[in-house]
Amino acid sequence: MTAITLDGDRRLKPEFLPPDAELILSGIADLGARELAAFPTLRGLHFTDVPDCGLAPLAEVPQLDRLELSGCPGIRIDDLAAWPGLRSLTLNNVIGIDFDALTSLPHLVELHLSYMPYSGIHVLPNLEVLELGDTEVELSELRTLPKLRHLILDTVPEHDLSVLATLPQLKKLELLHMPWADLTPFQARPDIELIAR
Repeated sequence: MTAITLDGDRRLKPEFLPPDAELILSGIADLGARELAAFPTLRGLHFTDVPDCGLAPLAEVPQLDRLELSGCPGIRIDDLAAWPGLRSLTLNNVIGIDFDALTSLPHLVELHLSYMPYSGIHVLPNLEVLELGDTEVELSELRTLPKLRHLILDTVPEHDLSVLATLPQLKKLELLHMPWADLTPFQARPDIELIAR
């Protein structure tokens, strides 16, 4: 995937967008579905510090399957309900998240959360990849995700990770910035690939 950053008044012509591209939009709030539909190879959008961005019209761009929101005040998560093709969602410091609003996304299999509360994630049982960064966690709640195969924990203060060794579908666990983590419970699970950095 190729990422292209646009900020301010820069404009990009559709013929210059490479295949499987992702646009990173910083401070731009005036791109609508019509403008984005002109980019047939566009697969993802990353909004950074975009105020009052309504997401519902973007659901009309059928090829979009990835969305990343970073520090976007006024974003309306309920607008995602109209975006059924969304497969991957990243939320970084997005206030007012309600996982119930994401239940209408039947293809959502990948969720990345940073500086976010995540209580209530049990309503998303189809998640296969989950990243939790810099957040308080109740790891026992992950038992309600029967398809979870890849978990990334970044600077999570939880010390007891033994519940993760009981997740039957978990095949990959990445621990970032967690040198205190006790990996002893995973000795009984050689099928889980452990990465600690």
